[in-house]
Formats: sequence, C-alpha cells, structure tokens
Amino acid sequence: MTADAPDKNENKIQLTRIAHVYYRYASQDIQAAHEFMQDFGFFHVKSVGPRTYYRGYGPEPFVLCVEEAAAEDHTNSSNTDNDSRPKTGTQFGGAAFAVASLDELEKATRVLPPEARATSVYELKDAPGGGKCVSFWDPVDGFPFHLVWGQTLAEPIDLALPEPKTNFVG
Repeated sequence: MTADAPDKNENKIQLTRIAHVYYRYASQDIQAAHEFMQDFGFFHVKSVGPRTYYRGYGPEPFVLCVEEAAAEDHTNSSNTDNDSRPKTGTQFGGAAFAVASLDELEKATRVLPPEARATSVYELKDAPGGGKCVSFWDPVDGFPFHLVWGQTLAEPIDLALPEPKTNFVG
C-alpha cells in the first residue's frame, strides 16, 4: 500500500496527528525536569496537582505533561541494566494522538483488543484545551497510549525573530 492509498479497514482508527506526550518523574527529579523543559524551550501553560503542562510554538494546547509521582511509583526505572545512562526515576507515560472525530474515539473503545485494556471515553477536565480521551496499553511492553479528540487549539506563538543577515550585497 502506498502513502496515497487510504486503508479501507473499517476497524482502523483514523489518527490525524501526534498531540502530546506524558512523563513521570520521582519527587527528587521533578525540579530538574521543570528546569530542563523551560531551558529546552517549552512554555509553562498550567499546573494542576502533580501535573504541569508545557506547550511549544504551534497550535497544540500542550505538547508535554510532566507529572510528579511518588517514589514507590518508580521501582522500575526507565533504564535497563544494560543501559549506560544514569539510573533515574523517570517513566514514559505515553504518547497521545488526535483522532479525526468523536466517532473514531468511541470506535477505539470497541475495536481495540481486550489485552489493550482500553478505557471508556473520559473528559480531559484539567488539561489545557480540554477534550476527550481514551487510554490503552500496548499488550507487548505495557506502554500507555492515549487518543484525544475535541481539544481547543491554541493560538501559535509568534516570536518575531529578527531578519537574518546574509553575506551578500543586493
């Protein structure tokens, strides 16, 4: 199948774009995580309880949710024994993908296999942009995934960068 040919599988969930990602950090790592996110160029949008939402320059209401988790939530770090990176209490909380419609979101609750443990459709009450979500877990490695619909997009941020200088006269 080519990229131009649409898939005719009626059980296929129509994703439109990546929406955001989630990361959990142990309490001792959370401040360093927040500093890194801002140094990296993310903009703080909102904090609610243990969650802090960051956005980029584009129209997504948030692109990253950083969550502070209790130490007992981090008994398995994200690094393996064969990994040379420093051990941390960081856990990947999943990627979220926007779906084409509410019907697509509801379809996900019906067509995902039972091993994926899909949730019912729920409201993203506290998240910037709101919307609805279905969460499920990869049956092979247990990573969470999220499908979202109905988020209110944000106005893109215009940095008004200066015109770059060139090395020719014209």
